[in-house]
This record gives sequence, structure tokens and C-alpha cells, in this order.
Amino acid sequence: MGREIRGQTLGIVGYGRVGRQVSVMAETMGMRVLFYERKQDVLELGNAVRVHDLDEMLTETDCLSVHVGGQAMETSFIGERELQMLKKGAIVINNGAPDSIDIEALTEMIKSKHVAGAAIDAFREKPDQGEVFHSPLRGLPNVILTPGMAGATVDATKAAAMEVSTKLMHVMTAGSTATCVNLPQVEVARPSKTAHRIVHMHRSVPGVMSNINSVIAATGANIHGQLLQTDGSHGYVILDVGRSHARAHERTQHRQMMKKLKSQLRAVPHTMYVRSMLRSDNTFGQLSPSETMSTGSLHERDMSKHRALQVKLDDDVADW
Repeated sequence: MGREIRGQTLGIVGYGRVGRQVSVMAETMGMRVLFYERKQDVLELGNAVRVHDLDEMLTETDCLSVHVGGQAMETSFIGERELQMLKKGAIVINNGAPDSIDIEALTEMIKSKHVAGAAIDAFREKPDQGEVFHSPLRGLPNVILTPGMAGATVDATKAAAMEVSTKLMHVMTAGSTATCVNLPQVEVARPSKTAHRIVHMHRSVPGVMSNINSVIAATGANIHGQLLQTDGSHGYVILDVGRSHARAHERTQHRQMMKKLKSQLRAVPHTMYVRSMLRSDNTFGQLSPSETMSTGSLHERDMSKHRALQVKLDDDVADW
């Protein structure tokens, strides 16, 4: 016979976007929601209660839902010890990374009836087409195994395509790296029409910002805004340089100054990447074609310069 979920306690490990949505849906069905999250800047939704001690949460949990993503783990986040702490007859769900739960330990817990059932949507090893899928959980009662298809719907695919393309445009137009998994995260608006935005990525070592500021001072650039964000390995600098709207010869001088600025920024030790942001008229650089009498597309010229001077990125850096 089945069991009602109303009045049961749901324990969520990983209170990100997916974990929060699960929390909201569980509450609407009458469940009490507890969650454990290692990040500090997390806002509870509804009546969900944050528990800072994972062991404490597990002892009160009737249904455990794991949403831990990211890199491969050396040891499972939920192992035999953690599964033993669950209430007898608990349900275990994993929609996170394949290594989040120790599958062998979970198998033994189900066989001993300490865990009543499980639903797993992520596996370390996936068979190729035509191959047999092997897992110790196969054939066990009250177990649902799905091939990583939690978000495999037409609507989710369309939404993902829209989100990815939107974020790519934010990178190209504003330099925003929000939600990037392997770069410092910066969320900024597009630069104003009076500014030319340059992004500078470098290895996070002492002295780089001092060298960047020395280059700015030497070239005489008028900085409207400057932002630095690091993640321990990489540094990401956004520079908004004032643009010239004066007479033609002054605009030419400004253009030469910008060319010199970017060239010297690329020469700063530990520099990995320097580029200009796409402006509102879909051109790169400090002047649009309508603002200069020079021939040729500034977009094409700037892209050619980037191809000629581009620094090869390390394997652990986002390719954009």
C-alpha cells in the first residue's frame, strides 16, 4: 500500500534553483520542508526551514531529495553513515550529480529495508546505445531509475536555448558572466553610449591590477568605471573608458589611444584575454562606422585584430 506525503518531512540537500522549486511544490502538497545548503547567501521560500547541521536534518527526514551538482566528488556526499541517520522507511531521491549518493550503500540500505525506496536520475556510468545498463539497484523493489531525463521536455529545451543565447548576448554586450561556472561571476548592465567597455581576464596573482592601472595612466584613458572580481584562480576586470564625441581629429586621437590601451593591456604579465564589448549598433570598438570617415567596418577590423593577437586560453577557462 502507498503512503500519504501530507505531514511528512522533506529534507532537501542543495537549495539552488531546482531545490527551491521542489520545496515550493512539496509545501503545496502539505509537506514540512527542511533544507541544508553550504552557501550562506540563500533565501528561504515559503515556510521552508534551514538546518545548518546536515546530521540533524537527516534524523528528521522522511524523504530525502538531493540536488548537489558541480564537479565530480572523491567521496559521495550522502554515504552509508548519512543513510543510516534517516528515519527507517525513508525515501531517497537523487536529481543531483551522479556521485552525490553512494549507490552501493543505498543498495544495501534498501535490501535491509532501512530505506523503503529510491528514485535516481543520475549515474556515473551510462551505456551507449544498444548496451545493457548495469546497476546494483536494478531489480530492487520500490526503485525508479531514469536516464538523466528530469528536464527532457520540449518546453525545457526551448527555455534552455533561450537562456543560453541570452547569456551569450550578455557576455558580448556587457561582459556579464553571471552564473558562469568557471569564471568570476559579474552581473552588470550594458555600458552607456558615452563609454567603451573593455574586459581584461588574467591569472589572479599579486601586482596585476597595479600594472593595469599603470597602463591606464600612461595612455591617458578617462575611466568612467572600473570593476574587479576574482575567484581565487582568475581575475576579471571591466573597464568603461570615456568615448570622444568631439571633432574628427580628436576622435582620431581617441581611437589611437584606445588601440594603444588594448595593446598594452594584452602585454600585462599574466593576461589571458582582452576584448571590447559589442556596442548597441552591433560594432566593436570606440567608434561606429557612422562616426568616422575611415573605410572598412570597425567590427571586421577589430575582429581581425583579436584573431591576430588572441592569447590561447587554459583548458580550465570558459571558451567564449
